[in-house]
Amino acid sequence: VGGPDAAAKHAEELRAIKEKDPEFYKFLVEQDKVLLDFGAPDDEDRDEEEEGGEAEEAGDDGGLKGEDVAGAGAVAQGRVLTRERLERIQASAKDSFTACKAALNIYHTAVRSIEAQSAEAEAAEEEVDGADGEGDAGRRKKKKKQKEKSAVALKKARQRLFIIDDEAIFSDVVEWSIGNLLDLFKLYAGEARPAEASAGGRGGKKRKGGQQDTAAAPAEAKPGPTDPRTCQRWLRVRVLAHIFWEDTFVLLNHLVAQEMLEAVLRCCSTPEALAWLWPFTAVRQRYLKRVSFLWATSPAQEVRLLAFLFLRNAAAIVMCSSDSPKSESLQLEALIKLALRAFADVASQGYTWRSISTFRFLENCIVELLRLDDATAYRLGYVCLRQLALILRNACVNAVAGTGGPGAKAKAKARAMKKALEKAKEKGKADGGQKKHKGAQQQ
Repeated sequence: VGGPDAAAKHAEELRAIKEKDPEFYKFLVEQDKVLLDFGAPDDEDRDEEEEGGEAEEAGDDGGLKGEDVAGAGAVAQGRVLTRERLERIQASAKDSFTACKAALNIYHTAVRSIEAQSAEAEAAEEEVDGADGEGDAGRRKKKKKQKEKSAVALKKARQRLFIIDDEAIFSDVVEWSIGNLLDLFKLYAGEARPAEASAGGRGGKKRKGGQQDTAAAPAEAKPGPTDPRTCQRWLRVRVLAHIFWEDTFVLLNHLVAQEMLEAVLRCCSTPEALAWLWPFTAVRQRYLKRVSFLWATSPAQEVRLLAFLFLRNAAAIVMCSSDSPKSESLQLEALIKLALRAFADVASQGYTWRSISTFRFLENCIVELLRLDDATAYRLGYVCLRQLALILRNACVNAVAGTGGPGAKAKAKARAMKKALEKAKEKGKADGGQKKHKGAQQQ
């Protein structure tokens, strides 16, 4: 998929950047090999895909050699990201794949800084909580673990290509990355292959344990957004897309401001964005759980609405392009069950007249999901009614038998007290009889 044409195109892109900005061109050439050399999230099948994509990316270096970038990582460590450099990278991302990787690296650095701050705050809280009620051995053990974590975090920080120390730059990085990176991945992935080429060109290969690789393109073209696995250069951007979704999930977990959550969900809930999430099964499941939680618990109506839009579009994609033809109804059922469980958890905490409108909204959302497929709605309704009937039957049986409920406990307690009183009376009578017998003998 790579080859001389891709290498020539990339070299032409670099030459254009060299003419516009020689200093920035030098930076890109030096850092091309280390832009993705950071603690990227683990992927169960990433190694296999990288083996197939290394030859591809080798053709995109524009003739760069390994010795040209020797020692560049040491020089780049500790480099503070300035607004000028950020604007150059963002402006060049559409023209240079290297600049696109640099933009992703900056986004990763910004997101992981949030995670590091949260970890430090949690460690401080644990230290305060553990100061009371623990011995010296326990405190030493915790201190040792904290030192090890700090050492790992420091090592990762030293390996970072950029350092962001300005909140305004951080906000710009997050906002721009969420809104533009997926479009850049689509640009560099190329056009979609025909259905015949997708089915025969790159068959799905087996992973360890005999599982089929989800990176393989589907055999038939289906309605809906374009499946990125059918793109000509999918393997070129697959790792980048996975890193993007992992980092965005960190944002969803750690963001507190409802406005930021709204912005993230607005960009990630579109069918086109979800199509780029769909190839990563494990990450997708984590997103569905987190978004279901936000849909049920967020105090902001806009966040709840966008979270439902995420679930609704995800359900539509399940019906258009499920993992396998036989698993469509099972996947849709699992998604609706996630929403039902989140709704049940919130309802179990109680509600007031002020939250009635919120619960009506959640109920309408569930009805909307059930309307997608009649067979799935019938199956879920049957199972729920059966469970309700069993609960009602058990409650009635326990009430009749007198073994359940607060009334049964009160009766059991009364019976126990009655038995104790009877025993006390019998003991008193026995003691009185013994005293009379002793008195008669003495006389």
